[in-house]
Amino acid sequence: MAAMFFHVEQRKAWVRTSTHTVVYDRDPDYMRFARDPSGKVKRMLRIWLAERNADKPLLRAYLGTVTFCFMKPSLKDLYRLFHLTTAAAKAAGQSATALRHDLADLLREYISEEYQELHLT
Repeated sequence: MAAMFFHVEQRKAWVRTSTHTVVYDRDPDYMRFARDPSGKVKRMLRIWLAERNADKPLLRAYLGTVTFCFMKPSLKDLYRLFHLTTAAAKAAGQSATALRHDLADLLREYISEEYQELHLT
């Protein structure tokens, strides 16, 4: 089997916790809400284990969504993501240790970007 990699889809949502309101970036009204200071824009990463293909990635296993609240991802999301990465790697005949290491590096990059964005605004 070909080497696996992580396919990431980045999404955003405007969240107002006091009213439990969430408006996703694909909603037609998202831009109006994103400017509303009564809530905050949060970033989410939807992550799949994928295999390279000529046209587009061949998605093999959905590993989950990591939400960035207050700059860092939730520990619950991380535990689930690493657990599912281990299971998917074994099922695909890949090294779970190597894929977990790749996933950690990938997440560090996103955390660094989130930190920089937070401090530039």
